[in-house]
Amino acid sequence: IFTIDCSSKTMSSNNEQEVFDALCRHVTPFPSPLPPEEEDTVLAQMVPGRAEVVLLGECTHGTEEFYHLRRQLTKHLVLERGFRAILLEAEWPDIFNINLHLTKARS
Repeated sequence: IFTIDCSSKTMSSNNEQEVFDALCRHVTPFPSPLPPEEEDTVLAQMVPGRAEVVLLGECTHGTEEFYHLRRQLTKHLVLERGFRAILLEAEWPDIFNINLHLTKARS
């Protein structure tokens, strides 16, 4: 998980190493394996309270464990923390259908 405090102006450098170092100070690896009874508590603690942007990345592209944790964290961010936008890297037809489902549910 990578979080950004959007009120901070500390990442205004063109120096790649400086930007990389700044990013590394904010990276939080997912604990693995995560016992199911601890998921809600651990995931809630992983994102700082002031976070306005949360980026999720994974190198395995398709493991069940990552998708499960991403689903749980997304649910927490939307329901408990009030996040209103979720951007996903996915196949366009799948995301289009999800968007249709979500927007129809609100109308």
